[in-house]
Amino acid sequence: MELNWRHALPGAQLDSVRDFLAENGGIYLWIYGRPPGGVHYIGESNRFLTRLTQHFSAIVSGFYETFNVEELEKLSPAGYAQALNGHSAGERGGELIYTPDPALLSKTFFDDVWGARHREYLNRLIFAFATLEDVDPPLDHDTDMPLLRKEIEAVLILTLKKNLGLARKAPIGAPSRRPAASYRITHGGRAVWSVPEEIQKITDWGAL
Repeated sequence: MELNWRHALPGAQLDSVRDFLAENGGIYLWIYGRPPGGVHYIGESNRFLTRLTQHFSAIVSGFYETFNVEELEKLSPAGYAQALNGHSAGERGGELIYTPDPALLSKTFFDDVWGARHREYLNRLIFAFATLEDVDPPLDHDTDMPLLRKEIEAVLILTLKKNLGLARKAPIGAPSRRPAASYRITHGGRAVWSVPEEIQKITDWGAL
């Protein structure tokens, strides 16, 4: 099976591929475009546009946490992994990973400070999208493909966390299931050059 990386672009350019996002689904990544770099989120969706709308609505509402980019960019890749593990263990991480103050949200939905921080973080992300190709045997799009997407999402999340030494609850994605089948994965497509090496190295999964 191939992950065909069709597009990788900054958030400000997502409107240029809106038709693609509305008509396609598969696997998507949030990639931080500056040091310490790396994959910040892995997800799957039947329709990319629908899922992105949900993500961005959750950020605007304060339901999602985002990063303070000034603090984030002081870290090495190892320091970033350590901060994620600390956060997943209940350490708030100071100003690195922050949550809007509930008391603030009870007074206003449009605080300029929180809005600017979220916007600055999103502006530094690269969003990459892959469709699932060369699936053998062919699957029914409506009944079998959703399960395959969830399994491939889980393969990427679980393998990346293992390879980077990240805790199970590190916030780069939460698989809904553990893959039950074995997979051989190739990475291709015109945007594959934008996909971090740590993702392209994930090429197989052996079922237990």
